[in-house]
Amino acid sequence: MPRLFLALDPPFRVRDALSSLQDDLPEARWTPYDQLHLTLRFVGQVDAAAQRRIIEALDRVECDPFEIGVAGVGHFPPRRSPRVLWAGVDQCDALLRLRDRVEAALSRAGINRDGRKYHPHFTLARLDRGHEPRVADYLERHSLARVAPFVVRAFHLYSSILRPDGASHFREQTWRLGEPGPAPDDDEFDESGPFEDEPDEPDEPDEPDEPDEPDEPDEVSPA
Repeated sequence: MPRLFLALDPPFRVRDALSSLQDDLPEARWTPYDQLHLTLRFVGQVDAAAQRRIIEALDRVECDPFEIGVAGVGHFPPRRSPRVLWAGVDQCDALLRLRDRVEAALSRAGINRDGRKYHPHFTLARLDRGHEPRVADYLERHSLARVAPFVVRAFHLYSSILRPDGASHFREQTWRLGEPGPAPDDDEFDESGPFEDEPDEPDEPDEPDEPDEPDEPDEVSPA
């Protein structure tokens, strides 16, 4: 059975800015350019009937488009050896409202609520243990990184199939904000189709407050 997750896909200029942060850590497994996304909710393994219920419940989610920026970097877990490097996002009430409405819809579809604190972020890299000094230097260099806000106009349901060399993700459904129900099949967005990655979920429930958040220039500026 596939694993499902819901995500926001950033526009190309945001991907460009995020990819410019992927430097000078040779031991890092950097997230490829076309795999950068912000997870709204990791659902997990479900069967076909549950997936249909999820889609039907999400068809009733309503939310207007909103802006969100990118700012700061950090790691999971926050108080132990870093395993994931992330770029954070601005404090955004509209994003949290969308997350709450998605959570409520999933609950109506029979999916248990996620009790963990939501920490929206873009995964930049995954790490093996033992590189704390270099990671600390990286975080200091990029602590003031900023990307100008972008407009979120849709959210997406992805399925994830595990393979020996990673996971393949496939977009199953898209919902355009401000327009109840699924987007038409011929709707076009910046990115579409399958891509390879691991689902972008926090490593542990007790994370720090929502990642440092931005709202600034159109490009990343080094720390």
